[in-house]
Amino acid sequence: LQEIEALKKAQEIAPAWEPPLWQLAGAYERQGRFPESLELMEGAVARHPHHSRHLASLADTYWQLGRRDDAIQHAQRAVELGPEQEDQWSMLIT
Repeated sequence: LQEIEALKKAQEIAPAWEPPLWQLAGAYERQGRFPESLELMEGAVARHPHHSRHLASLADTYWQLGRRDDAIQHAQRAVELGPEQEDQWSMLIT
């Protein structure tokens, strides 16, 4: 819980700084708190719809929640926007 509180505080201080966003989403997922991770990443994609890493993170969260069609759609879009990002390609392969 300390990790989550620290990451929330980092987001409050610097909301445009993206690493805490991804780390917070990951921390939620490690605790099985997928709805909170989903809300965070959907908000990030709503604010930055052309950000490939946000789309990839959202795709991963959808996959974890069993929302396969949504996951594939967002993973494909992430690859379209950031084809140089190898981790995004691996989401489509696995």
